[in-house]
Amino acid sequence: MRTLDRGLEQLLTIDLRSLYALAHKIFEGKDIQQDYQKACRLFCVAALRGETRALYRLGLMNLHAHGRVRNRLRAFMWLNLAAGFGAAEAVLDVRRLDAELSHTQHDQAKKLSSAFLKAKECFEIAQHGEDGKAMNDIGEMFMHADGLEQDFDLAVAWFRSAIRQDYAEAYYNLGYATEHGRGVQQDLDAAIILYNQASDRGSVNAQYQLACLIESGAIPRMRPGLAIGYYESAAEQGHLAAQLRAGAWFKFLDEPDHPAHTPDLSEQKRNDLTLGVATRKHSKNMMKAYVYYSMAAAQGDAGAECQVGLMAAQGQGIAQNFTLAAEWFLMAAKKGNAQAQFNLGFLYSHGQGVDEDFIEAYKWYKISDACGYVYAKDSMALLNSKMDEVDVEMADWRGANFLHAFVKVQADENLIS
Repeated sequence: MRTLDRGLEQLLTIDLRSLYALAHKIFEGKDIQQDYQKACRLFCVAALRGETRALYRLGLMNLHAHGRVRNRLRAFMWLNLAAGFGAAEAVLDVRRLDAELSHTQHDQAKKLSSAFLKAKECFEIAQHGEDGKAMNDIGEMFMHADGLEQDFDLAVAWFRSAIRQDYAEAYYNLGYATEHGRGVQQDLDAAIILYNQASDRGSVNAQYQLACLIESGAIPRMRPGLAIGYYESAAEQGHLAAQLRAGAWFKFLDEPDHPAHTPDLSEQKRNDLTLGVATRKHSKNMMKAYVYYSMAAAQGDAGAECQVGLMAAQGQGIAQNFTLAAEWFLMAAKKGNAQAQFNLGFLYSHGQGVDEDFIEAYKWYKISDACGYVYAKDSMALLNSKMDEVDVEMADWRGANFLHAFVKVQADENLIS
């Protein structure tokens, strides 16, 4: 059964040449009110339907900041696609932008182009109004500007169409849009209804969102302690944020039903190796915390890797194991986690789980200090008094090399984003 939103169906059934002409007319403001946002929407739909000229126009809109911030990456993406599909007028702009972009930016532009081609494939299925997943996916692409220009209104239209096919994730996405007022009037009560509908249909994202709302007290009829059930359900299905929250919940709480005991995750001192070990080392809660943090660490989350290392070092939820702790700290430290860097320095300075090595300890303290960990500077000063000048110089050199490489990686990632 065809279930497309009515306004969306009109965009998909209008003659393509007429659609492009209307978009261009609105863009130019000829005999009609100029509206860059609406023109962009029509150009996007036309591009998905195969109109090469629309690709070119989208490129120019990004290049010349028509109704948006100038974005050379997106301009290059659209113009390069247009040139690839035969738009000769795009070639000169592509050559000029090609010379301006870095190697990293070229790679990202290629990813954006691939994302558009994926969106086009998805659109080919979604436009028939019979595939809930495809309709939801194209809605997400519009919502998050994934290979397309961001358009909350179009995203909502696709989500509503997918809901008519009873697709679970579409309920969640429309709920999120409704909670935050993106493409639809903001309404928390309506969002909660949609989240519950999505959760009942198995959406882990909806389960996590409901848990967050329950814990924050946004759903008055539900005690904050009830949130943990939703966190656990989502965590066990692989939801990273739910795994982290469940780990934090069980690590610091004996009785999750007491909201006054909700952990303050900003308190670094509670996790510091030098400030003592929690008393509930082998409680049921602590073992659960270790399991959930391990799940998140297995997904490569640096914060979770650090937490697993801390629990192994302190013997919380697992037998004390400094060697295992050092392995987890190293993984997190290499990703820039300042606390893991500090804790790795602590292990090296005391020979716990690794051979005692003041140079390596000082190196990691120095790196941790550069990354903003407040206790590292004092530890550096203490260790400095035990080292000769040559060793300190070597540690400084190693730390500087790590930071130089790390900063370069971060700079490249910032260019990509």
